[in-house]
Amino acid sequence: KVGSIQNIFVVYCDGVAQLGSVPNATFSTKLWAEDDKRSVPLCSGLDANAQHDIVIFKSTEAKWGQIKPTPNHVSFHEIVGPGIRVLPLLVRTQRRIEFLGDSITAGYCNLC
Repeated sequence: KVGSIQNIFVVYCDGVAQLGSVPNATFSTKLWAEDDKRSVPLCSGLDANAQHDIVIFKSTEAKWGQIKPTPNHVSFHEIVGPGIRVLPLLVRTQRRIEFLGDSITAGYCNLC
């Protein structure tokens, strides 16, 4: 489910970027209708009996240039595939660091 503006994502499967038709990205929500639900293939050819690391990286930031922010949220309803299971959350530490800044601080267009 998406908001009303484009979001761009890069998916990493075992540390390898899965680049799609979007330049330097895996997929985009540009052509999706608001409140549309889509299935997006993330990784292929993974051994279902082995452990894999899958990272979904949102490379767009919120649009706050107006009095009323434009919604650009994305909701993940489920992640499915052979042998997929979600690992338990790690215990959160009491110490946290907060970074305040602009799009550079947020890592916008960071192509790792």
